[in-house]
Amino acid sequence: MLNGWTFQNQLQHKNSLMEGKLVWDSSLDEVPMKFSVPSVPYVFTAIPEIKSKFTPLDIDKFIEMARHRKDSGSFSHFLIVPYLSKSHLDLLDQEPCILAADLCGNGLIKQPSFYMRLSGNPNQFPSPTRVPRPYSNTSAQAAMVLVEEKLWPAQQQILERIELRGGRMTKGQLSRLITSYEQDGAIRREGRSNVIVHNPGRLLDRLHQEWKQPEGEGPYNYRLPSELNWRELIIKANEHRVKWCYAPEYSLRRYASFGEGGPMILWTEDPAFFWEYGKMEAVSSPAFSQLELSFISSPLAFFQAEKAFDGSIWSGPVMTWIQASRGDARQQETAQQLYTDLVNFRYSKLLNFARS
Repeated sequence: MLNGWTFQNQLQHKNSLMEGKLVWDSSLDEVPMKFSVPSVPYVFTAIPEIKSKFTPLDIDKFIEMARHRKDSGSFSHFLIVPYLSKSHLDLLDQEPCILAADLCGNGLIKQPSFYMRLSGNPNQFPSPTRVPRPYSNTSAQAAMVLVEEKLWPAQQQILERIELRGGRMTKGQLSRLITSYEQDGAIRREGRSNVIVHNPGRLLDRLHQEWKQPEGEGPYNYRLPSELNWRELIIKANEHRVKWCYAPEYSLRRYASFGEGGPMILWTEDPAFFWEYGKMEAVSSPAFSQLELSFISSPLAFFQAEKAFDGSIWSGPVMTWIQASRGDARQQETAQQLYTDLVNFRYSKLLNFARS
């Protein structure tokens, strides 16, 4: 990780960025100066904006100021930071005019008459406080819970909510994750303990990128006997404390307008219970299936699951959205309704609907 002095010192000894494609011929200072791409050639004037510490929240601020400067006819600013990831550059690349580069060889020069982008070079200055993959495995529990509320008065309330939803996390783990989410520009801290989720869409987008369905066996396809009372079977499963829920792709119909066709899709830790009490007939083709059953032992599969009044247990809204947003075109279109509800903090209303 770079401190401010080391970062400035490295820049003073440089006269090029973006793998040597972008050059200048005087000391970097935060005043208007000329930069060039000799291979084209192309020359532009900009004011370097040098930041030794940088988060996605800073990107949002830089973009906002870049728009203001463009509208007012001021000199463009050229953002120079230790590292720009692909997601950073994708966000910057949505703007019509933007200048940014890092010390790792990545960068974006985008103006009406010129475009150059380099990405994919690894981060040579990782933050020691960042959790690896903070949106996958057990770490994902924190991100999933955070979208339930905009304001959390204390981290202890987040821990309690994680436990309420069927998960578990230590105070130290959560504290490191909160720091990572803050670096990603999804949350901010105010006062002594307040955690404010000011960009829930960023949490969801990162979950979409990183979260992976827990591994299991299946799905296995079955036909149900005509005499089977499905509601009685799931009530019996609940009485026996069998871990099960309708899978996310099936649960989509519970939270948004989605057709009712196709077989029921279940995840469970105990498929033997359903085999024994359901007396189901295995079928080789999904076309004849009334039930798709997957054996998943990970408790992450059942995190945030919601129990309805009739005993049905549905995958939670966040996990349902993640899976549906990766599905076919129809699922993705329906998932957009759910995304809108989640980013507008309507989680509790979704639960009320699911429990009805």
